[in-house]
Amino acid sequence: MTEYLSKRMTQYLVNRLQIDQNESDLYELGMEVIVSTMITSISIFLVSFFLKNFAGAVFFLCCFITVRNYSGGFHAHTRAGCFAISIVCYLASYGLSKALACFPLLIQALLIGVGLAVSAVVFGVCAPLENPNKRLKADWKRHNRRMMLVILLFWLMLFGCLIRIGKCDWAAQIWATLVIIAVLLEMARRRDKDEKGKKSN
Repeated sequence: MTEYLSKRMTQYLVNRLQIDQNESDLYELGMEVIVSTMITSISIFLVSFFLKNFAGAVFFLCCFITVRNYSGGFHAHTRAGCFAISIVCYLASYGLSKALACFPLLIQALLIGVGLAVSAVVFGVCAPLENPNKRLKADWKRHNRRMMLVILLFWLMLFGCLIRIGKCDWAAQIWATLVIIAVLLEMARRRDKDEKGKKSN
């Protein structure tokens, strides 16, 4: 579906804006990313509607997209796989944030502290993690790392502000999303390590 829509939209742009036909593949790839992101986001909002967690879905998507854009991490081999992983990540972050609320405040504070500390270590060690299909030059790695740290700082500050004004559900969604992204980073690091080990053997 994403391929069909992206091809139709690219063809429209090529005809309408008189884009060089040789560059249409690049435009088609960009359109495919935009379309798949829109479909995934709309699907997550639909799921959140049934879970009565629309605001949580907004925080999840904004946090997930902005951090992952610079941190990299686990990538599925197909668009369908990427879609499924995104939905699972949202459900996992929703479940994690709701599970957190079941504990006494002292245990919540401990879990939040441990989760953020472990996530910070994973981000520090792993990120930015390259996609095997898209290698980064050294200067882009440094740029992505700086941007990731700035964005992480923003989300941590917002997390603190939300706790301070009593919006603990929203803050928990941010915490859970950062933990999920750290898990994806670690999964990707281990997969890359295993693949390198197989190639060396």
